[in-house]
Amino acid sequence: MRDLSEMRIEKGLSEQKLAQLVGVAEEDVRSWESGCMPPSGCLLCLASALGVGVEEILEIYAAPANGAGAEEQETADQ
Repeated sequence: MRDLSEMRIEKGLSEQKLAQLVGVAEEDVRSWESGCMPPSGCLLCLASALGVGVEEILEIYAAPANGAGAEEQETADQ
């Protein structure tokens, strides 16, 4: 699964340009790429700027990074 920075790079966008398209500060984009979920009010603009669906953005933040946490979830389920 691609992460947000990969999607941005594939579109040929800098962090600054993506921030401008979404209407946020460049620091917000960096925060999102570091794992903080974008606010719901930004999701539609972000998805549009990246040429993906909102669902694809949400999947990034719902999935454990690199499979980490799978064992923790399995333990929690028991």
